[in-house]
Amino acid sequence: MANSATMSPTCSITAYRLSVKVHNLTSFVYRLHHDFPVLDWSPTGSGPITLPFNLPSRGFMQCLDENLSEVSNELESFLSNPSNVEYRAWGKDLDRRFEALESAFEAIHTKVLKLDPVRLDEALVQFGVADDYLNSALEPLLFGEEDAY
Repeated sequence: MANSATMSPTCSITAYRLSVKVHNLTSFVYRLHHDFPVLDWSPTGSGPITLPFNLPSRGFMQCLDENLSEVSNELESFLSNPSNVEYRAWGKDLDRRFEALESAFEAIHTKVLKLDPVRLDEALVQFGVADDYLNSALEPLLFGEEDAY
């Protein structure tokens, strides 16, 4: 990292905040395996799942996903800002750590969906609704206004 005496205070505060947010989200995501041992279950070697078992709540998973999206947007805008050139190496390292964090969250989310068929059905319905909405929004662009009706 570059010498902090030569950096603007606003830039260093933003960089610090991003670093803290990524660290906090990382600790939340990696702690999920400790808080919910069923997430470590694999169908090949762990034996049967003991019922009942606890999974992270829908609200918690949604909140964590929203926080990841927010940090992703902040990180992207920070890295694309030309005034933050001195933070390039640091930003690339933080971006790499954040991508690993997103990958770990997606793996956990996939495991939760596999273990809870009701959530899986809800997710598929949401995806279907989003897909229908996207198709209806793109239809006028693809076929032209006069062909869409």
